[in-house]
Amino acid sequence: MFTDDGCGQDSTCFNLDMGRNSPHLLYMAIRLSVWQHLCIAINQANSIIRLALNDKVKKYINEDKLIDADTENGTNLTITQVFPKFSSIPVNQPRINHLSDLRLYNQEISEEDMNHYINNCSGDLQNSAQPVLTLDSDLLQVKGSAQLTNISEEQVCASVQPMSIFFNRRHNFKKAQDWCSQLGGSLPLPESHETNTFFYNQALKSRRGCDDYSILYWLDAVNNASGDFYKMTDGKPLKWINLWSWGRNNFEILCLVIDNRRFNKGSDEWRLTSCRRPSCGVLCSFDYSPWLKLQEITSEMDTPLGRHWWRVWQSGCSQDKMLLVLSACGAKEYTCNDGTCINMNKRCNLILECPDHSDEEHCEKVLLPHNYYPRLPLPSTVQRPFQLGLTLSISSVRKFCPTTFTVVIDTNLIFWWSDSRLTYRNLQTSYYDNTVPNMSQVWHPKVDIKDGYYGAVDLTHHSRNIHILRDSRPFMIFEKSSEG
Repeated sequence: MFTDDGCGQDSTCFNLDMGRNSPHLLYMAIRLSVWQHLCIAINQANSIIRLALNDKVKKYINEDKLIDADTENGTNLTITQVFPKFSSIPVNQPRINHLSDLRLYNQEISEEDMNHYINNCSGDLQNSAQPVLTLDSDLLQVKGSAQLTNISEEQVCASVQPMSIFFNRRHNFKKAQDWCSQLGGSLPLPESHETNTFFYNQALKSRRGCDDYSILYWLDAVNNASGDFYKMTDGKPLKWINLWSWGRNNFEILCLVIDNRRFNKGSDEWRLTSCRRPSCGVLCSFDYSPWLKLQEITSEMDTPLGRHWWRVWQSGCSQDKMLLVLSACGAKEYTCNDGTCINMNKRCNLILECPDHSDEEHCEKVLLPHNYYPRLPLPSTVQRPFQLGLTLSISSVRKFCPTTFTVVIDTNLIFWWSDSRLTYRNLQTSYYDNTVPNMSQVWHPKVDIKDGYYGAVDLTHHSRNIHILRDSRPFMIFEKSSEG
């Protein structure tokens, strides 16, 4: 069971095996090199499992028998780390090396108690329930290579600071945002004086040549023309604002920054400025450690992320040059040529989303087989003609003359059919966005209109188009790295 919090095949995850013979596992994404606060509550009466890890609580219904029914006779609880398949660390190798606290209760722990225990790093539950087993119990024995040691409560309960990396890249707000997105992160947004100073100290270690720049790095927040402050990535209002005195004299959207000169004077206040100005660098914040795989680069480029030609040798491959993608994008995201991640639904929608406009390249809607002839009628798989639908609507009557038996009308004539010879790709939900650019390439019905006496009719086409109607979800194409 995979959660939707960033855990997948290409990230480091927490793996909980409840002791069945078949591999029914619970996964949650984790931060590396920090203490993980974990609570597990099992209610066999209603088959519910609650799993709380750090600041997340997940609820599972035990329909697939994730735990053994006969837990009274003992069961195993195995905790491991799951690493990406291309990591040098063996998959599912146990890496949980330290255990600072253990408490076992003979009653179900509520979600409220879980949150209290984790958020307050408290050894006591709110309902004053007493554990039946702890690390101090005489029932536990130290075996194998395990060793007992002491660790302070302050170390275990210390708040986890965000992971961040400072890049010496002179970017405006949009380019800085795209750069962090390429790496699987985002621009930072402090929610307290503590995290505000933490982010600045991270940038201070790596900045170079920033004396001539008033902007040290961008924050993930903007101020619109109405004066509202909101987070750029999700549009939500800011939880904490640390703004220096300001005023607006235009209707331009302004971006929040860390002022390099004010910070040097001991002030950690934010400042508003134009989003088009360059910053000294880009500070990216990450929820989880990003995993990237890098092969030998063939030519000089600004960044290896994205879609580039690579030289391959001594790999057993038949090609010495390959077009490969190095990406931190998710399965439901499209990787632009420069490595930027966008929603897969935004590819080939006639709107430029990628900074390099690569999302609107190679957007063919129809792939023709080599033996396709547009003049041949559609083949039928059964012993009857293929289905051809027709809708006729009259939009206006321009002229009606009974004496000359003349009528002039505007009509909309719509045919629909299915051509199984064709392969479709890059289809959007709206069929208006799925127009075939060259009607002569594909078969379509020819229209010949006669009057009641089979006489000729003057016919004027205002417009003719062929649209493709997507009636099912597309197959997901996963870009994966491979060797050989």
